Amino acid sequence: MRIPDTPNDLQIAWSPATVGDAKALSDLFNEIATVDDTPERLGPETMEHELVAAFAPLEQRTIVARADGEVVAYGTVYHREADTDELRSYVAVYVKPSYRDRGIEDSILEWAITAATEVLVTASAAKKYV
Repeated sequence: MRIPDTPNDLQIAWSPATVGDAKALSDLFNEIATVDDTPERLGPETMEHELVAAFAPLEQRTIVARADGEVVAYGTVYHREADTDELRSYVAVYVKPSYRDRGIEDSILEWAITAATEVLVTASAAKKYV
C-alpha cells in the first residue's frame, strides 16, 4: 500500500483500516454528519459490516489517518459491478471537521484514485471507470 503524502504542518500516522477501527470510524462518520447537518448515522456494527463485506482486502482499499492516536480521517475505495459490461470504482473521503482544509483531503483523494485504478487493473475485463 502506498502511503499518502502528509501535509507539512501535521504529524499523521497512516495505516489501512482494521475491523478494530469500526467504533472510531463510526464516531468520525457521525461527527462529520452532525457538523454537516446530514441525517445518516452509522453504528459500529454497521461500520464493521462495511469493512468486512467488500471486494478487496482492507490493505488495498482503505487508509486511516491518525493524529496523536486519534482517527482524524478515513478514505476508502469500493466498487459495484453493474449488470452491464462495466465496472465503476468509487472513492469516499471523510475528514474530522477540525482537520479540514489542511491538505488531508487532497492526500487521501490522491491515494484513493491510485488505489482505485490499481484495483480495477486486476478486475474483470469490463469497461472501467474511476
